[in-house]
Amino acid sequence: MASQRNLKITVVVFLVTYTLLQLQLMQSKDRMSASSVQHLHNHAILTAAPSVTEGTKEQTRLLDHSTQQMDSTTAMNVPIQRTHCGGNVTLLLGHQRQNRGFLTIGLCTVPRSKASYLKDTLHSLVTRMSEADKKRVVIVVFMGYHNESIAEETLRMIKSNFNHSLVTGGLQVVQPDIGIYPNFSKITRKTFNDTLQRVHRRTKQNIDFAYLFGYCEGISDYYLHVEDDVVAATGYISDIETSLSTQERLQNQWFVLEFGGGFFGKLFRSRDLCMMKTYLLLFQVEKPGDLLLSDLKLIKLHDSKKVKNGKKLFKHSGTYSSLEGKIVKDKTAKKKLPRENPLPTTTEKIYISRLTSNPDAKIETSMKTFLNFTPESAYEINNTVYFWAAAPHASDYYRVILKTPVLSSRVTIRTGAPVTGKDRLDFAEIFINRNFTRGGMCRNQMPLGKLSYGKFEHKFLVPEKIKCLEILVTHGQKSWVIISQIEIET
Repeated sequence: MASQRNLKITVVVFLVTYTLLQLQLMQSKDRMSASSVQHLHNHAILTAAPSVTEGTKEQTRLLDHSTQQMDSTTAMNVPIQRTHCGGNVTLLLGHQRQNRGFLTIGLCTVPRSKASYLKDTLHSLVTRMSEADKKRVVIVVFMGYHNESIAEETLRMIKSNFNHSLVTGGLQVVQPDIGIYPNFSKITRKTFNDTLQRVHRRTKQNIDFAYLFGYCEGISDYYLHVEDDVVAATGYISDIETSLSTQERLQNQWFVLEFGGGFFGKLFRSRDLCMMKTYLLLFQVEKPGDLLLSDLKLIKLHDSKKVKNGKKLFKHSGTYSSLEGKIVKDKTAKKKLPRENPLPTTTEKIYISRLTSNPDAKIETSMKTFLNFTPESAYEINNTVYFWAAAPHASDYYRVILKTPVLSSRVTIRTGAPVTGKDRLDFAEIFINRNFTRGGMCRNQMPLGKLSYGKFEHKFLVPEKIKCLEILVTHGQKSWVIISQIEIET
């Protein structure tokens, strides 16, 4: 009875939350429709600019200090209130364009103790788009901190290196009111086995993302979320447009297009940003932002498989994380990739990293899937989550059945969380077969080997024909299982 009562409570909470989000989305659409009528009446499409508040005394003093010797790069201090979604954010540098653009690129930046990558990130974003693109793309830097000396140093760096972008309105620097943050010492509940430090850090990050989304809601038609330590591929704007055209031509339903891992390189429609702000603030303490995004996919599309991915256009460039003491190892730093090959992201800050595409296949498993960590997640390219299942039993399987047999040069399997190694699969054998499968079974299987510390890699001396790949559990285990990566290289 107690379990049924808990289930009912969970369902009610989910339905209430979903209803609130849908109401928020409807209000956002209504505002857009009303503003479109007014814009047509004025014979111009004006930007539904985010609101700018007076901010705190510290922000006002910082703003006054930054206006010296700036002329046209200075933002207007008068609040512009056109939507309710962009409040509690102050524009420090740059100015708001009058015309609605094609794309807004938003990023949050926070201090790192040993290095800063913001300059390189902005240089990459600005220089790797065309001059024509610069007229319809706006970059918004969200300074998620209130340290006066560091903030002044950041503003000086941006003014001295990106003055032209500030003058043309292609770059804006904003800062939130300090009052948007809760008293983190009162957040004492741990989730996902994280330390309180990590819970507080990811909660703040969710809040930063939320207010950045709100500020950027009306600037452009689309919004691209990146981080302050990434490198963009040359011509990334045209690649994004090509992907959008493909989705439109195929009449695909999509909520987010993914051009990177984790929570960077994600493209949304700007009309969804206000709803996303509300969602992140509602569940700011519960989960990291990328997992909240995965949940939101299911709410929006009712089927995570409908989410279409783009190719990777961004990779991490930094070594030192914004989380104190954490070092991010970029394993692709020494690899030179041709331009036509999407930039890979192999870093411990995200769940999955791959360099190849996988052939089309059907995925089957007897293991019990946890939430939306679906079996396909381990096999799909550019996915930001993994396959997560309850503790397996002997004879459980994970099976990849290719639509068309391929000649493979290598098979790679990774289990367990990439950073901690937890929830790895300890006892399993790997099989392949060359022939057509009937009745859902992989017949005439050929053993390739066993997992070793949760990992497996096999190189064929001569490319081997594969129709089916199977991971067969040989002994049960008490811990759950994560399968984070499966590659069939051709």
